[in-house]
Order: sequence, then structure tokens, then C-alpha cells
Amino acid sequence: LEKLGAIEVVVVDAGGEPADGAVVTIGGPTIWPARAATTNDEGAVRIAGLRGGIYDLRARLGNQVSPTEMGVRVERGETQRLTLTLDVGREIAIRVTDGPDPADGRLAPPVADAEVVVAEDGISTFPLQGRTGTDGEVVLGPVVEGRATVSVSADGFVPRTIAIGEEELEAGVAVVALSRGGGIIGRVEDDRGYP
Repeated sequence: LEKLGAIEVVVVDAGGEPADGAVVTIGGPTIWPARAATTNDEGAVRIAGLRGGIYDLRARLGNQVSPTEMGVRVERGETQRLTLTLDVGREIAIRVTDGPDPADGRLAPPVADAEVVVAEDGISTFPLQGRTGTDGEVVLGPVVEGRATVSVSADGFVPRTIAIGEEELEAGVAVVALSRGGGIIGRVEDDRGYP
């Protein structure tokens, strides 16, 4: 038999009060996809059955979110304890366009049904995902302050990744201009002309 570990998490709001009903998400190399658990009226939750390893945790309650706690090490059979603090997160609209806006002031055509992924600091155990509507926009969040990366892919376009910072988060919108992609169809023959 293998002795398993646990993480006991307490989630508090910005004022230090317990966050009842907050969803704590945990992920890592030994847990995929990520698991989630909900805090009790004391803002606490115990996540058990963990193999020894490294885990990332994040809490969310409505529009409040905690920064991701990265690299929490749990040894075999050990119980770790930590506190996650919620803060008001921001939602950000991502607008995907068919190329940059023309110089004459018109807006570039929107790209519908593009897949959009937002990740904290360029990589995240808990990325936010969505698809653009007919207006080329999708709203994702909440996200914490700081930098994030937006990756976009759509049929017929070259995928693109951009970094967004405080300016975009403050404005609440980021624009990703895609370039149309093409394909090459070829035929491979031997020296006699046979495929």
C-alpha cells in the first residue's frame, strides 16, 4: 500500500475573513485534469489522496480569485497547510481580427469561432478557455493583476500568442490580429515518376 498525503487549505477574502463556498482547484504532474473542492463555512477544505509531488493551487469565489500558489511540495504521507487570499479579479475581452486595423480608421473584420486561451505568466496549470462569437470577441476571467499570455487559433489562420500586461488589463480589452494561413499540396514521386 502507498501512504498518501493531503493539503489543508484556508481561503480568506481581502479583509482576512473566511471565504465560504470558494472553489479551490489543484493540479500538477500527478493530477490531470485538475481537481476542485469547495470550502466550508470556515473557508477551509482538505484535499486528500495526494501522492508525493508538487502541486499548484488557486481559489475562486464569484469575481474574486487568488494568485496561483505554485510548487507546493507534498512528501509521501505528509499534510501541508496553506492560506489562499482572494482579491477582486478582472475580466478581459479578447477581440480577434482578420489582420490589423486598416490605416483609414475602419476596424478589421472579426474572426468568429476562434479558440482563445489565457494563461498567467505565459504558462498556467489553470488556463482560461473560450471561443469568439460572431463579433470576434470573448470575455474571460477573472484574472489577477500582472502579466498574462493570450494564445489564439482559428481555421484558415496562423496561430498567434501575445503577452498582455497592466495596460490591457486596465482597459479590459486585448486585440489579437491574425494572419491568414495557406497550405501546400505536393506530390512525392520517385525517379520514374511513380508516387
